[in-house]
Amino acid sequence: MELVQIIESVLSIYYQTFAQKNWEILPTFLSDDFTYFSDKCFSTDKSGFIHTMSQSDWTIHSCNISNLSIIPSSSSDIVIAMYNIEFKGISNSVDAQFSALETCVFRHNDGNWKLAHCHTSNSH
Repeated sequence: MELVQIIESVLSIYYQTFAQKNWEILPTFLSDDFTYFSDKCFSTDKSGFIHTMSQSDWTIHSCNISNLSIIPSSSSDIVIAMYNIEFKGISNSVDAQFSALETCVFRHNDGNWKLAHCHTSNSH
């Protein structure tokens, strides 16, 4: 399997876990030093990210990743992934749609690819 397919698979399983609101499993996709940033200058660490996401009333019905491109490091143990993501679901009892451009850094450690950094831009 090519590296882009591996990262695509990791992202797919990560977002399925996110959509299912499986807050016990989701942290296993994140490195211990994970950081999250948004274009509104919000930033948080791993525990803050999980806490913030778990407080949302957002129910995800579908999630689509498109335009995935990756830049591997020369040693291939770090990968930058850039992609568009679109969620459809319900928030505040109303149909909702959310799209973003995300840039993530994955680190290969102990046989697994983990998210070390994620930046979400809703103003793309």
